Amino acid sequence: MTRTVNSPPALQTIDCANWSEFTTQYRLIFDQGKPREGAFLFRGQEDATWPLKSVFDRHTEGLTGGQRASRYRELLEAFRSECVAAGLPNSVTAEDVQLLALGQHYGLPTPLLDWSSNPLIAAYFAFTDLLTDRRVQSSRIAVWALRTSSKIWRSDDRCIGVISAVPMTGVNERLKNQAGFFTWSRCTHASIEDYVEDEEKDGATVLFRFTIPAEEAKDALSELDLLGVNASKLFSGYEGLARNALTRSALGV
Repeated sequence: MTRTVNSPPALQTIDCANWSEFTTQYRLIFDQGKPREGAFLFRGQEDATWPLKSVFDRHTEGLTGGQRASRYRELLEAFRSECVAAGLPNSVTAEDVQLLALGQHYGLPTPLLDWSSNPLIAAYFAFTDLLTDRRVQSSRIAVWALRTSSKIWRSDDRCIGVISAVPMTGVNERLKNQAGFFTWSRCTHASIEDYVEDEEKDGATVLFRFTIPAEEAKDALSELDLLGVNASKLFSGYEGLARNALTRSALGV
């Protein structure tokens, strides 16, 4: 049975007993239980206790706002110089968000968080490392759902915005494969959860956190593979093939 943990109205946590229950429960957050493209974005995390916090925010914990801004600009301009020197087109190097999106997927600490419009893709990313990386240990994974219609998602300074990855897919094939979106944090809140709790004033639930037992990884990934949600489809080239071989080996396929 699903139980809802006591949470502020803006954030609701739904603990699912197994993978099958999740595939039923996530549909219920949509209006009239009918999934609609773009109504929610989804993010998977291997540990349900992890906050929604970007790599850049984790790396700059303890710095002042000014120090964080300086570090962000330093990293971005260094990456821009590298991309210009490598001959990337001006359409990529001239726009901060294009550079951030590209750097995000190749190891640059950025204030972006990856999301997908597809909940099954989010679940794949939450489960896959549990099966293939022994360093990852948790009792429950999380699939987060973000309601895109909320007014709190803004592109102003000191806010968090939602960015569509569609204009970037010509340069970054992964974004297309993964139905990618981003949140871009330009505020001083420690996490998206903190931002939501401070900013949501209408009593609406803006974030849902579905948790699923980590032991469901094999069942979930086996079903996702059958549905075509696997590394060979989500990553381009040889990387996808290698990742998929690793996962299928762990599954015993």
